[in-house]
Amino acid sequence: MAREVCVLAYNITNWGEAPGTREARVVVGRGRREVTRREAHLRAQRMARALEERDTQRVRLAIQRVVARLGYDRAEQLIEEARAVHAGAGMPVRDGSRLRTVGGIFFQLAGRA
Repeated sequence: MAREVCVLAYNITNWGEAPGTREARVVVGRGRREVTRREAHLRAQRMARALEERDTQRVRLAIQRVVARLGYDRAEQLIEEARAVHAGAGMPVRDGSRLRTVGGIFFQLAGRA
């Protein structure tokens, strides 16, 4: 697989004060975006398995939203916390009729974070 390079481009926004104020942006090639999507999809699949959830698009998207909001490292920490809570006393659902699944605990912790 060929490696694509991300290009850091500068736009001079104020030519009157050269060298002027610069605005940086990263230009990413289409191939890199596809690799990133694929990597995000695979990462969400691995996390769903760790949470003992079914591998559905809805679950993957929910996990990707958590990762986008909290970051990958914090999401991994929350998975470990959820597994520890599930192995211990557990966490009841709102009406108290049963205990949450590992995935349910994860999403509750993520909502509080």
